Amino acid sequence: MEGGRVGEPAATSLSQSLADHNIVLRRLKTGTPMRIQGDSIDYEQMGVQHGDKQPLPFSIWSDHELNNRARCWTTRTNDLTHRIIRSAFPRSPLFDGSIQAFGPRYCPGIEDKISRFPERNSHQLFVEPEDSLGERIYLNGFNSSLPQEVQEEAMRTIPGLQNATVLLYGYDIEYDAIRATQLHPTLEHKKIANLYFAGQVNGTSGYEEAAV
Repeated sequence: MEGGRVGEPAATSLSQSLADHNIVLRRLKTGTPMRIQGDSIDYEQMGVQHGDKQPLPFSIWSDHELNNRARCWTTRTNDLTHRIIRSAFPRSPLFDGSIQAFGPRYCPGIEDKISRFPERNSHQLFVEPEDSLGERIYLNGFNSSLPQEVQEEAMRTIPGLQNATVLLYGYDIEYDAIRATQLHPTLEHKKIANLYFAGQVNGTSGYEEAAV
């Protein structure tokens, strides 16, 4: 389907406007894992990872003490998880030709990892809170473009997630980016004064410039 961010329309007219001004576009892809309700997870079946005892600030000018109370957890897929996902490969846009673009960096989805590394019977997942209360959990390492019922069936084979409640299923997207060689180091377009591009549209993963 065509669309923008979750629940938002696509910005195809913006891409066309850029192309009309001789800005060269390219096609990239990215994926995201499911989000899970925090209190539906059995953390006792998982390993815990505490935040840094002495966290470093982003800015060298920070002068106040930081207190990192964040916790993440780890769990792993298994043979049954892989069998469920492997049986659904024909339904994956990654394998049926629907998605042909490449990602800005190598960050494979779970079906891609199972396909590329068939000798592995387990892959580590990171269970990461998206908020300070731990109400919404990001299942890092489980990026997937498979149908929702397959994602849920596979998730329920993973230790700690047998009874988890899914808030948002994973999905893959293709999107337009520009060729960043068209920009000055200031990120201003070389031929169109005062037009700047920053973030994922430049072909990065988006996180780098978001952090800056």
